[in-house]
Amino acid sequence: MDSLLHKSALSLARLYAAGEISPVEMTEAALARQAEIDPVLNTSYLQTPDLALSQAAASEKRWWAGKPLSALDGIPTTIKDGLWWRDYPVYRGFAGNRDKPMVPTENAPVTDRMLEGGMVMLGKTTMCDFGMLASGYSSGHGVTRNPHDIACTPGGSSSGAAAAVAAGAYPVVVGTDIVGSIRLPAAFCGLFGFKPSQGRVPYYPPASPALVAGPMTRNVADAAAMMDLLTQTDRRDFTAMPAGQERFLESLDADSSPLTLGLSTDLGSGVSIEPEVAATIESAARQLETQGHQLRTLTAPLTPSDLSAGETLYQCRVHNELLQ
Repeated sequence: MDSLLHKSALSLARLYAAGEISPVEMTEAALARQAEIDPVLNTSYLQTPDLALSQAAASEKRWWAGKPLSALDGIPTTIKDGLWWRDYPVYRGFAGNRDKPMVPTENAPVTDRMLEGGMVMLGKTTMCDFGMLASGYSSGHGVTRNPHDIACTPGGSSSGAAAAVAAGAYPVVVGTDIVGSIRLPAAFCGLFGFKPSQGRVPYYPPASPALVAGPMTRNVADAAAMMDLLTQTDRRDFTAMPAGQERFLESLDADSSPLTLGLSTDLGSGVSIEPEVAATIESAARQLETQGHQLRTLTAPLTPSDLSAGETLYQCRVHNELLQ
């Protein structure tokens, strides 16, 4: 089963369709891997093995009948702490919520889409306090560690989700992002992280006008399949873009014209980039240039005063959340 744990979601679906493995077998392997890594990595704070096996058994019957609910039917995954999953506690990573967590009476749109698509839910994953840190530290959940090096952070705020995918517990997961909470842990853990355009993935409740949900996966094709699932219409988000305008998975095989790409190695504020990191980014950009794309070096988009304004915004957000 170890060989299955690092397969992509779409390759697992092909094995399901061929009858070479069942969602139940995959879920059993995922649960065993989750139990193995959590004492060291601390990726999840709530596990739902009985529910997961029940969902996997239902998925198995659908695949046998040739009627999967989606391309990701039977694929194990989890829900991030801050995302609503009906009847399961939300702590937002904060120790102050430990005795009285918020327990939603409905699902977030992305949770509904994954359940409607037949995905298997293993539990809920850790995050840093209110999604405010770029690390895996949480006052409520403790320290989440990077599977590539447990002395290092997996990034944040979608820390537990990224660490679990990188450690082979399951192939795909949904994170949330304002200024990096998908992209940072994906980068730190060697995953593909995609922050969709504002409104592309319906979001509820509207905790912040800048908050979006999107996939973290081991490859681009799995992320595209997740986007096809997550972008379906949800009436609760009146700001969401119309569904069906994009066919993300199909678009990967379409011919594309050369692109004009922006290259930036300096944001203009915050910590300066390490020379080795800058060199790696520039090398990757040059490879894209050899494939016919045009590069345009960008000036720094931010200033130190922008960073100060952002800090004020976050202080106001935390203040408001703590008063709720």
